[in-house]
Amino acid sequence: METQDLVSRIGEVKNELAQKCGTDEDFRTALIADTQGTIESEYGLEPGALEGLKISVVVEADNELIVPIGPDMSEMELSDEQLDAVAGGAAFVGFAACAAIGVVALGAPAAAYGTSRARNGGNW
Repeated sequence: METQDLVSRIGEVKNELAQKCGTDEDFRTALIADTQGTIESEYGLEPGALEGLKISVVVEADNELIVPIGPDMSEMELSDEQLDAVAGGAAFVGFAACAAIGVVALGAPAAAYGTSRARNGGNW
């Protein structure tokens, strides 16, 4: 898989990682210890392919709910090239994918939260 492919299906990737963490303790331990390396290995990326991308894994406690939010879009500015491309529709997909990257680490714990709740009978 290419890095761009991973980015284009970021929502699926977050869910896949969270589900695997819920069923594979070794994978969960590896993801916590070496997040980027584990993701690169899991998706067949070259070592270092995710270099420069901040990915955080957050383990929720039983009495905790983590709500991931994306960046404040009101403070983001697009370059003239990005605005031109958005007007044509091409860059919006790329911009949305780039914005979603910021959520990759935060979304996986939320999905894992649902997985852990399912294992515990759905109880809070």
